[in-house]
Amino acid sequence: MKGCVHYYYGDGKGKTTAAMGLALRSSNKNRVLYCQFLKNDRTNDIQVLKKVDNIDVFVLNWNYPFTFLMSESQKVESREKLARYFGDIEKIVATGTYSMVVLDEIGDTISLDYLDMDRIRQFIEKRPVEVEVVMTGHQKIGGLEDLIDYQTNLIKEKHPYDRGQKARSGIEY
Repeated sequence: MKGCVHYYYGDGKGKTTAAMGLALRSSNKNRVLYCQFLKNDRTNDIQVLKKVDNIDVFVLNWNYPFTFLMSESQKVESREKLARYFGDIEKIVATGTYSMVVLDEIGDTISLDYLDMDRIRQFIEKRPVEVEVVMTGHQKIGGLEDLIDYQTNLIKEKHPYDRGQKARSGIEY
């Protein structure tokens, strides 16, 4: 069966949670590769996924500040590191070992000009036909609409951050 492409985006909470939920559902019968971009592996959700049979977590050791706080040399280094990381993902997915690959925050790597959208397009087009691809990001990705089967915009209407509440372990991370 042909795998579909999912994209969860927007400023609302739940993009990563939706991707993880789909990964968990799929892991009951399929092997899943869960990849994170622009995050580190110290979040509670990643620690839980690492314990799930049939889910392999592949996380880039991301130790950079937010983009707007980076020096130019950190930005260059980040682009190089992300390009190598995505190259590793391309090789792993090409083996056909996984039925699903989750690319968490990959939309942001495109909108922040860390990865080239054409490279993501080629990855989607060249993946083994049965591989389901799940992507997340904050912005809608122009130029991939024809490849995306499920596109969901999560819109924040209200959030505790708005009244100054800090992120809570086990809820936001």
